[in-house]
Amino acid sequence: MLQSFTGTFDAGGLRSLEPECDHGNRTIPDASLRKFWAVLESPSPVELRIRTAYHAGDRALALRLISDYAISAGTVLPR
Repeated sequence: MLQSFTGTFDAGGLRSLEPECDHGNRTIPDASLRKFWAVLESPSPVELRIRTAYHAGDRALALRLISDYAISAGTVLPR
């Protein structure tokens, strides 16, 4: 099954990742964060690895896994 996610990232890596239906139009208060969307297989071992890396504080690995395994992804331009 496919699921779409939105999240934010900065130079250090992933800052947030949530199912798109939960917060798809949320504004980002910190201008240094960039917003993105991604479509991933869910549930999947990769999704678990992303969440594990994120919760362990390895934000760079979490963002790299999304980049490597997303079926489709892109950044969201600020309004």
